[in-house]
Amino acid sequence: MKSFIPLIIDKKTTCITMLPDGTCAMEFVHMNRIWNNPNYVNLFDVNKDAPWQYINFVATLFGQYVELLLINDRYVPSGLELVDVETGE
Repeated sequence: MKSFIPLIIDKKTTCITMLPDGTCAMEFVHMNRIWNNPNYVNLFDVNKDAPWQYINFVATLFGQYVELLLINDRYVPSGLELVDVETGE
């Protein structure tokens, strides 16, 4: 499952993504460019199947500073397991 952040941005846009430990999170985020104009991005494709809890997403769009906190609702911390409430398994 992937989550899409639709957006039209130009080549002056900057984008920084970081995991909680400060490492780059761009391996989980793909910038999809418009096929007939590669200077523009029409959306960011975020892979929610990857093992990340949240990503700090910072972009400069048309001179405006935008900061988002992306939360992965599919993230399961290591050391925990899911248990079926009905069966207990």
